[in-house]
Amino acid sequence: MPVDAYRLQIGSVVIAKLDPVVGSEIGKDRACIVHQVAVEPDGSVTLLPVSTKAPSKDYPFIAFLPKGAGGLLRDSWVKCQFIRTVDFSRIFKHVGDLNEEDLKRVSDALLFHLGLSEY
Repeated sequence: MPVDAYRLQIGSVVIAKLDPVVGSEIGKDRACIVHQVAVEPDGSVTLLPVSTKAPSKDYPFIAFLPKGAGGLLRDSWVKCQFIRTVDFSRIFKHVGDLNEEDLKRVSDALLFHLGLSEY
């Protein structure tokens, strides 16, 4: 069953195909957080990839999400330094949606990465 683009919003958790990649880009099929206002099925979508591997230390551009947040099955870390805009066809599953508190942590980490916040 195809993903309904019009149900996606900032904070939606999706599974996306990020391969092929170049260089040090993050790849494979993985959970990602949608971070754009409107998603069109024939357009592109901005994603923040999620990893279940804990970083070696705390970084302000990586947001922690506990198991269960937005339907995630394990504790996870949103790697905002790997922000990526991809074609909508790369999304193949909508897992859930982050609550306000979890989305704020992700948005704060993204703003830090982009140099748009005072940290």
